[in-house]
Amino acid sequence: MTWEELLRSASNRLSQAGVPDPELDAWYLMEAAYGLSRARYYLEAKKPAEAKTADFSARSARFEELVSRREGRDTGEAAVGDQGHGLVQLHAGQSTGGVEHLPHAGAALGALI
Repeated sequence: MTWEELLRSASNRLSQAGVPDPELDAWYLMEAAYGLSRARYYLEAKKPAEAKTADFSARSARFEELVSRREGRDTGEAAVGDQGHGLVQLHAGQSTGGVEHLPHAGAALGALI
């Protein structure tokens, strides 16, 4: 399975579950599970996902867990938590029901620039 197919499959599952903004949620879950940057995704979207990923089985199991939990309408915070995601942590916003950045992420990013 390619990275593109993996992302599309997760997005479709979230869409069928009625998750708001399923494409974005699927992306954030894939990023959290695989540590995949947008640049790497676009360079390797059509390549087999396992080709360049160490411990692919463990990361795939984590991705499946995250997508399944989100399908059940688990929030991004509960699903992703503090799994070494760095400056941008995810949580479900009460106003939108979608995935949002924490308010302090912008300040943290500003300090680095």
